[in-house]
Amino acid sequence: MNYQNQDNVFVGIIDNDGVICQYANSRKGSAVGIDLQREKELQAQISEMQEVIENYYSKLVEVGVIVPEKSPAEIAQAAAEQQLELARQQAAQQAEMNASLLDAVKSLKSEIAGLKTARSASDNKPVTTYPIKNRKQSARTEVGDND
Repeated sequence: MNYQNQDNVFVGIIDNDGVICQYANSRKGSAVGIDLQREKELQAQISEMQEVIENYYSKLVEVGVIVPEKSPAEIAQAAAEQQLELARQQAAQQAEMNASLLDAVKSLKSEIAGLKTARSASDNKPVTTYPIKNRKQSARTEVGDND
């Protein structure tokens, strides 16, 4: 055979393992591919190894050696649960504060009622209450009346 233009020539063989080798300038062949039968065999081996790997991974996760990474949805759900718990704690604190304030208001009301009763019993006259803005004026007139 006489090859005029050797750039367009491919010389290769398929060995017993199904590997396609190229030979150039009488050098040892370099692998350039595989035949279909070898590809199917390799795909079967890859699938088998992936199954073994997945089994090992599952076992390592099960015993706690490996902690699997969380998906974005799991991360978002954990953040939402954390915010919900924080909101619940804040609501509980607010309820405690409200209850404390309510107790203080009730205590002040009963103290005011007791003072009114004591004053009316000592003066034998009705107790008059004034709005807050008028208290200073009424206090002045009472002081002025007593002089």
